Amino acid sequence: MNKSEQGLNIIDFILFTPLIILFFINILIFTHLIHVSAFYSNLLSIINSALLMIGWIRMIYKDKTSYTLYK
Repeated sequence: MNKSEQGLNIIDFILFTPLIILFFINILIFTHLIHVSAFYSNLLSIINSALLMIGWIRMIYKDKTSYTLYK
């Protein structure tokens, strides 16, 4: 593993750790085990969706760059 791959893995870890935590918090909110206002529920959903989109874009970008590097 070279330095650039290691750096990408650290960024992915920083990106996906809050995503996993927010996902489980959203499950607790939607099953009404945690009672919050609709504003905070919607805000958490927006943050969760934004992190997920960033992750998908990063995965697509990494796949394209690795494909062009090793072709």
